[in-house]
Amino acid sequence: MRRGIPVADCRGTGADTLPTSGSAGSPESRARAGRGLPRTVLIWLAQIFTGSAARRRRDYPRTVRLVFDYAKGEAREESYDTRGVLRVTKRYTQTLPVPSKQEVDEAYDVVRGDPALASIFARFRVVLEGGFPYEEGPGMPCGPGARCVHVLLLSSDRSGLIRRVVVDLSSRTIPYLAYTPDSEKHR
Repeated sequence: MRRGIPVADCRGTGADTLPTSGSAGSPESRARAGRGLPRTVLIWLAQIFTGSAARRRRDYPRTVRLVFDYAKGEAREESYDTRGVLRVTKRYTQTLPVPSKQEVDEAYDVVRGDPALASIFARFRVVLEGGFPYEEGPGMPCGPGARCVHVLLLSSDRSGLIRRVVVDLSSRTIPYLAYTPDSEKHR
C-alpha cells in the first residue's frame, strides 16, 4: 500500500513524530530553503512484506518520508518503523522527485519578485503554472546539486504562453529567464 500524503496534510498521521526540519510551508522553513537544510517533499504510509506466501509472511508498517537535501543536491527516501526509528535510506541523485506544493509556491515567489520580470507582471495579468522538475548535466546551471523547476507565465485566460523560466530552488535564482527547449535534443 502506497498512499502519498502532501506534507501540509501530514498532521495526525503519525508522521509529525518523525524528525523534520520545520513545518512545510512555514515562514521559517521557506527562509531556510536554499540554505542547505533538508526539506520533506512527501510522506506516505507503506507496508513492507517479507517472506513468501508459502512461508510465514510478515508485513511491517512503515512511514516513508521523501526528503530533498539542498546542501547535497540529492533526494532521499527514509523509511521509519512504527517507533520512529530510521530503518532504510535510499538516495536519488538523478531523476529527482516532483517538487512539493510548497516548493512550487516558492518558485512562484522567486519569479514574482524578480526585477527583470516586473514589466511583464505590470503589463499583463499573469497566471503562473508549472513546477515540473528540470535537470541538466554537470557544469550546467541546473546540473547536479541544483533543484530546478519550470515556471510558465501564462495569459490570464491560460490560452497563451508569455514566457517560460527555470527557477533553481537551491539558490533561489532564475538561471534561465527565457527558457526555450533545445529542438535538436528532442528529435
